Amino acid sequence: MRTRGSRHHHPDDSTGLVLWQVTNGWQAAQRAVLVPLGLTHAQFVALASITTLTDAEERVNQSRVNEYARLDPTMGSQVVRALESKGLIVRQRDSADRRARLLSPTESGRRLAAAAIRVVEGVDDRFFEAIADDRREFTRHLVSIRDATR
Repeated sequence: MRTRGSRHHHPDDSTGLVLWQVTNGWQAAQRAVLVPLGLTHAQFVALASITTLTDAEERVNQSRVNEYARLDPTMGSQVVRALESKGLIVRQRDSADRRARLLSPTESGRRLAAAAIRVVEGVDDRFFEAIADDRREFTRHLVSIRDATR
């Protein structure tokens, strides 16, 4: 049965609707493991990004984290302030650019990031188990969509 105004015969034929449903389920599964660690998913993404970037690069500022994690600048700023208030990261003035702040994880931030990465990857493994044989190809398709919508 076709919904009025839709070209789809069944809701499962709508890529956008199915993506939205899957995304909601995945986000709920992530929240369930991150809340006990005291992190929102956005805080996890920012903390893991800051930790990863500072291991690979000498100078990591807010713009770099936003670009890497694809965070909206306003959201990224709010998340970074929250991580700083929790003592998980340190922000300090960049001597090369007075407007910028360099970001680095504290030791407790590094420990929490490592623990959170483990539980998040575990959720991903369980959540995507139904496509285990095709997971790499699925991820490649998602990357193609992401990159095409920059």
